[in-house]
Amino acid sequence: MKKTNTKLILSTLILSLTCVSCGFGNTASPSAQTQDNAAAEPVSLIRIDEASSTVELTIPENYMESATQEELDTAAKEMGIQSITLQEDGSALYVMTMEQHEKMLSDIRENIMASLETMKQSNDYKNFINITTNENFTEFTVTTTEKRLDTKESFSVMAFYMYGEMYNMFLGTPADNIHVEFIHAETGELVSAADSSNSKY
Repeated sequence: MKKTNTKLILSTLILSLTCVSCGFGNTASPSAQTQDNAAAEPVSLIRIDEASSTVELTIPENYMESATQEELDTAAKEMGIQSITLQEDGSALYVMTMEQHEKMLSDIRENIMASLETMKQSNDYKNFINITTNENFTEFTVTTTEKRLDTKESFSVMAFYMYGEMYNMFLGTPADNIHVEFIHAETGELVSAADSSNSKY
């Protein structure tokens, strides 16, 4: 997995997502997850000051890995942004320039694409021969050699959901839905489709 200089926040998030995509996470069926977790939809706020070229981005508590202010200060320095401030509700306020924000998004994009490549080459998903996505990671298409998904392959949608949610969270526009389709390589037929908005995880 390609590492970036965002050691505390981005690397932690991407590492957790890569573990899921490589089959090291919970292998329960998505339909077996609880409805309670589905109700906890992430919310982020972004404010862009065009005059000062400053971006303020609020990331919810569940994306912060219980980070302390000291850790966030260290992360801000390593990321080269102005500040990350822990809020009373456990969320974190990122303050950075527009250029720094774009660099952060670029790092996340690169790591997600690298993780998709790792996933495609993993023995856990040996039937997956290609994975494509749209620009903002809200749509994923997986080409598979089989007409039926096994348990791990079905659970892989969780990784795609998290990739899309994470990217859009840092983009400042949380996605209402992440759509995943599995297409049979030989026939082009739809094997399975899933939507995060219908997920029970």
